[in-house]
Amino acid sequence: MHPPGMGTFPTTLLWANWRNRQAVETVKLCSSSTRDVEAYLKDGELHIEGSDTGELVSKVWGDSDYEFFYTLTSDDTDKLRSLLKAEFSEDELLLLLIKAKFSRGKGCERFARYCEKHGLKYEFAKYA
Repeated sequence: MHPPGMGTFPTTLLWANWRNRQAVETVKLCSSSTRDVEAYLKDGELHIEGSDTGELVSKVWGDSDYEFFYTLTSDDTDKLRSLLKAEFSEDELLLLLIKAKFSRGKGCERFARYCEKHGLKYEFAKYA
């Protein structure tokens, strides 16, 4: 599932799709010692790719790993987007987007720079 020698990906990462040599944003949906699932958009289509490994997979499938793939057409990807957006309030969506954009490495500093770059006024306080 991963490009050779790339190891485990963080939650969101821009990487070169090693099969098609195109840059895509990949989001990790699940990662454990026996399951790895990632999702990405390509040409408007949603792709979900996963793999299972372990003793149960060997017993059931007779192989050390099991890979699976979902692909939604661009029309159905748009439908899914609309359906999922309808399930969240505007406030929930905002908080999810903030988490996605600023929850990793120096997120608070990146948040402040983002606000400054886009002319967003904020108050900042600190206590020691």
